[in-house]
Amino acid sequence: MEQYIFPKLTSYDALLLLKGMGMTITVTLLAIAIGLVVGFFIGLLRSLKIPVLSKLLLVYIEPIRNSPLVAQLFFAYYGIAMVTDFSPSAFQAAVWTLGINTSAFAAVIVYASIRSVEKGQWEAAYSLGMNYWKTFRLVIVPQAIRVFIPSFVGLCVNQLQVSSLVSLIGFVDLTRVGYMLTLRTYRPFVIWSIVAVLYFALSFPISKFARYAESRVKSYGKIG
Repeated sequence: MEQYIFPKLTSYDALLLLKGMGMTITVTLLAIAIGLVVGFFIGLLRSLKIPVLSKLLLVYIEPIRNSPLVAQLFFAYYGIAMVTDFSPSAFQAAVWTLGINTSAFAAVIVYASIRSVEKGQWEAAYSLGMNYWKTFRLVIVPQAIRVFIPSFVGLCVNQLQVSSLVSLIGFVDLTRVGYMLTLRTYRPFVIWSIVAVLYFALSFPISKFARYAESRVKSYGKIG
């Protein structure tokens, strides 16, 4: 009798979960790619220490970092369509919103990584006749990247987890599939346990890599 009241999961349900998982991975990877490229250039421009430019860049960074991602998603999906002739799809809104959100945090990480390199490194390179960009490329970046990698990998884990919010604008990701299956099967504990395990399966290897990268950076620093 219970199987009629609470339907069991089928192979089709499992396929839906895998497809939802695939869409979560797709959105997250695209967002991270956008965030890395945009964030790198913003962080690099901030490191130039041009007062007016730095203030303009902070106008971009701070509102994004200090506002809820869900509000940004609603603005992108519903707000843009109300004030322009362009109506983004749920996929477009999800990717670009999460990508821009990632870029703001990545910009801070890039800037902090560059600033972490001692001022004496710049001075030593200049004394050897290197110009700014050659010093930056050959001396600063190799040292800054050791600080950047662990922090950015940690950001990737966080963005993977908060990507579940894209389900609120109707995008069919892993969380949305979980919600749909819960309505059909009336088995919320089972469904959300499976969803949680799948998110863990995605996040755990990345977080392990972040800890490994951090330990490598620390050991390299001790050797240096």
